[in-house]
Parts: sequence; C-alpha cells; structure tokens
Amino acid sequence: MEVLYAAMPEFHDRLLAQAAPSVLVSALKEPCVKDRSTEFWLQRILDTNTLEEASYDYIVGADGAHSLVRLLCGIDMAGTRNLQSIANVHFTSKALSEAARENPAMLYFVFNKEVVGILIAHDLNQGEWVFQIPFFPPQESIPWDFSTAQCKEIVRHILPKDVKVRDDDINILSAGQWRMGARVAKQYDAAKQRIFLVGDAAHQFPPAGGFGMNTGLQDTHNLVWKIALAIQANAGESAAGADSIDTQALLGSYGRERQLVAKTNTQFSLSNVARTMKIPRALNVSHDNAQTLAKIINSAPMQLLPLRAQREIAQRVMRVGKMPLGLLDEAKNAGGPGSALGDRMRASVQDIVTRRKTLGMMFYHFDIGFSYDAPSWAARAKKLMEDPALDQSVEFRTEISDGDSIIYSPTYRVGERFPHFWCTNDKSGATKVSSHDMMRLAVQVDNSAEDLGNVQFVLVVGGRDAAQVISLCSTSSSSVVAKHVTLVVLRSAADGESSASIDALISKAQESSTFGSVLSWQVVEDESDNKAWSSFMNSSAAALVRPDGHVGALWKTKELENLSSAALTQSLQRAVQLS
Repeated sequence: MEVLYAAMPEFHDRLLAQAAPSVLVSALKEPCVKDRSTEFWLQRILDTNTLEEASYDYIVGADGAHSLVRLLCGIDMAGTRNLQSIANVHFTSKALSEAARENPAMLYFVFNKEVVGILIAHDLNQGEWVFQIPFFPPQESIPWDFSTAQCKEIVRHILPKDVKVRDDDINILSAGQWRMGARVAKQYDAAKQRIFLVGDAAHQFPPAGGFGMNTGLQDTHNLVWKIALAIQANAGESAAGADSIDTQALLGSYGRERQLVAKTNTQFSLSNVARTMKIPRALNVSHDNAQTLAKIINSAPMQLLPLRAQREIAQRVMRVGKMPLGLLDEAKNAGGPGSALGDRMRASVQDIVTRRKTLGMMFYHFDIGFSYDAPSWAARAKKLMEDPALDQSVEFRTEISDGDSIIYSPTYRVGERFPHFWCTNDKSGATKVSSHDMMRLAVQVDNSAEDLGNVQFVLVVGGRDAAQVISLCSTSSSSVVAKHVTLVVLRSAADGESSASIDALISKAQESSTFGSVLSWQVVEDESDNKAWSSFMNSSAAALVRPDGHVGALWKTKELENLSSAALTQSLQRAVQLS
C-alpha cells in the first residue's frame, strides 16, 4: 500500500482521486440522506447524472470543513466562523531553500516593512513552500492582489536582502484564500447513530499547535472499533440485558467522548494563537490592530465608498502600520547603523523566544495525555492552558507519575492511555514490543480464523494476581467476555510465584472458554521498564484496556474479591462510555 502524506500539496489530487468519489458534489437539488424504517439509503449523483440508491449500515463523514454529509444531516456548528481571512501562496524556490538551510525549520514568522506572514516549509530539499498572509476581503481579493507577478514580488520580499534570485527560480503553483475559524459540531452523529462526523467535518481550529489533524486522527481512533463492535454485537448476539453489548450507548459514546476533547482543543488552539501574537505585539503589528482595521474598513461610512477606494485606504493603512518593521534592519545587532526602537524590538523578540513565551510545537498532555474522564480532564486542561504550563509544554518525563504535574508524564488512570513500557511475548523470544503494541498484538495470537476479527478489550494482570483473577472469572460465564476480552498475564521478577506455577495457571485458563484468549507476556528486565510496571503493581492489580489503548477500568488487589465474568462485563459496558 502506498502511503501519502496529506499535508503535502503535491499529493492533493492523488489523494482525492484515490479516496473520494467525485460524485459528492454540491449540485444536489434535494436532501440525499434519508432514514427509512429498516434500511439506510443514500442517493448519489453519478458521473452519468443518474441517481442511485444504495444501502449502508453506517456512514462516516470525513469530508472536511465544508462537509456535505454534515450539511445534509442538518448539523450546525457552534463557535466563530471567521477569526481571520488568510491568503495562501503555494510556490517553489530553490534560492529560498538554500537561504533557509542556515536555520532549518518547519515554520518561519516573517516580519518586514513589505510583508508579514507565516512561511511553511513543505519540502525544504525540493524548495516547496506555502506563505500565509493576513487578508482582508472583500476589499482585497486573490485576482486583484495575488497575481503571479504580485506573488513573485512577495516571495522576493521574504528572502534576505543579500540573496539574489532569478525570476525563473520562483514558480507560483497556486494562490487561494481560507478562513481561520474555531468551531465544533453541535452533534457528532445523526440518523439514530448511523451517520458520524470525524475530522474537520466535526471541528475546525486555528492552525496553532497542529490540533486539526491530530484531533481528527483521535476521532477515528475512537470511532472505528465502536462501529466494528456494534456490527459484531448486532450480528452475533441476540441476548439482551447484562450479558450483551448496548450498541446504542456504545455508538452514542463517540460524540460524548470526542466532542469534549474537540471543545477543549478549540480553546487550547485559541490560547496558542494568543501566545503567537506576543511577537507581533512586540513589533507593534498585533492581531488586535488587524481586527481594528477590519472593523474600520467594514464600517457603515466606509461602505459608502467604491470597493476600489476602500481597498486603497486599507492597503495604505497597512503600509503605514508596517513601517516600524523597517527599523529592525537598522538595529545594531542586525548590522545596521543603530536604532533605539529597532534594538528594543529585536531584544523583546529575542526574550520571548528564549524564554519560550510564544507558540510551542509539542503538547504531550493534549496529543497523548488527554483523558475521556470528562470532569477530570476539563479541570486539568484548564490549568494546562495557562502560561506556566505552556512555557514547559515541550518537556516530558518518562517515569510514571500521578499525572498532576504541568510537565507531561504517563500515568495509570481510567480514561487515559495505558502507559508505555517494554515487554516480550514468551513465544517470540527476545523481540521487544511496547505495551501499546501489546493491545494490538494480543488479539492476533492464538485466535481461530473465526475469532480473529473480534474487537478485543485486554485485561492486564500481573503474575502476582493472575491466580485470583482466573479463578474468580471462571466461576461464571459471559458470552461478551468470552468473545471480546483477552487476558494478558504480565510476568516480572516481582511476581512472587514460581514460573512453573504461573505456566500451570495460564494453561488451565487457556483450556477454558472464559476469555477470548489467554496470553503470557514478560516485562523486560530493565530498570525503567521494571519501575513502570512496579508503579502499576503498587497501586493496582488489574486493568481493562479498551481497543484504542485507553484504560477503561482499574482494580486494586482488595477489589478483586468481587470480580467475576459478569462483573467484568459490567465494567466493559462502563468502559465504552467514559464521558
């Protein structure tokens, strides 16, 4: 399978051709999503301009910020639609790449008296770039202000003054516009939980921190196993009650869990935008000034003028506003004759960057440390959005903690990801795998072809408590546990049981039909890995880990007395809807 990087514009058309049918177009004259009594129908306009009715169990709308699926379902967005309009200039320039090699980076913030914007290195080796510029429609427009010649002039102003560039070195690939918004869908599902929104169809953030794509990936990570489990439950389980999967609650949990995360990430992205504005403010070209300009040029008196006159006034104001940036080149530390204001502005920027007071690029708490325990995460996230935490967002610790520090470290808590440590499968010898991969690999071992596709939760228990767990769960039967729970016994030097004794326990459990499968793994005898597992054993006896790697339930040793396959089924039901 070919892997394409969606962030690269060169792959845009190839991705669309492979992944998205061209028939989903806005030319539809009537709603094409209908919920009928027993079947779900989608009417599509085909290339032949004919209508086709097709039956689907579920539809996932991953069709972007202008989602047709969302529109047809009548789902509204909450939040701010247009924080700022942005012009995008996509171009190539080998000369710019050569100049950038002295300080290679992904993002460059450009401030001079001619241009202000953010330069994104899409491919430094190939000289591929995107420049994002604040934009004020309708007074400004792409045809008027971003012709090929105008865009080439913009690129020349990005380059250092001592770099000369030939006209044929700059190749303008495209110029377009988009609106930076902060919005979240009011609901994530429709048609009785048979249609779901993921990614930009469900939320749009300012591009400050990379949360658009990351949150979208988290959406799918949360949704796909729930749909698979619902399909398996509907196909194979006719029983109702305690020993069955509540598919309505299961599928409804997607929106409850993910919407809160999206709302939190929206606020966090806005916090990042505010931090990004510290440097423009230090240079006297803040976002507040841009917002004031937008209000002025769109005021009632200005609207009486012809659009071209409005444009000329707006651009004249922007030129005046950028004039102080010319003093940056006159500062002594820039090789200039000296300028008190220029020196002060450069010193302010240097101080902000050195003390990490501006936009960070790593946010471990929000990328991998978020929790589906809604009350806990809401309170903790609020604290993590404050400047003291953001100043240290790039830092992390590998040792297990209680999770309350502003510096990220993994923790064993319900709702959060099960922490990483190294372990091995007894049958695979010395090959190390992460405990994260253990959740995936456990369901691929010792399963029959018939059971291989079953969605699996993993019940993790140490050798110390394995006997009690196996004994208690074998006294009652549950079809849900037998089909959807894999028992993994993690063995370590601290078990206090002989190897032969644990082997006998596991063999006995494997012969029974209590669990989907029973596996034996070994914690790698390394100081850090032993500490990570010892931290678990000191606080807990067993953990139920969801297919997405988030902890669904924890038991202390004294709590194991009430464990049974029936109790485990109830814990599984609670684990699928933590928010």
